Amino acid sequence: MENRGLFCTLCYLMFNAPLLFIVTATFTEVPKDVTVREGDDIEMPCAFRASGSTSYSLEIQWWYLKEPARELAHELAISVPGSRSKV
Repeated sequence: MENRGLFCTLCYLMFNAPLLFIVTATFTEVPKDVTVREGDDIEMPCAFRASGSTSYSLEIQWWYLKEPARELAHELAISVPGSRSKV
């Protein structure tokens, strides 16, 4: 049984080792606020650059929030690390 635990540990490290390294990446283009009418098409370009010999990909997901931004600011302030506020 000991050998199986060692084997599982080695397999984990072999498959996940590339994920353990720190990657230096920066956004080179960030989306801007856009005001549109219902049914309008919009384009929100976004790009990043990562350094290293391995190729990287980035998945970006967008959400539409119906709540006004001022209500969200309060929620964001509560979730700040180190904040002692309780919901």
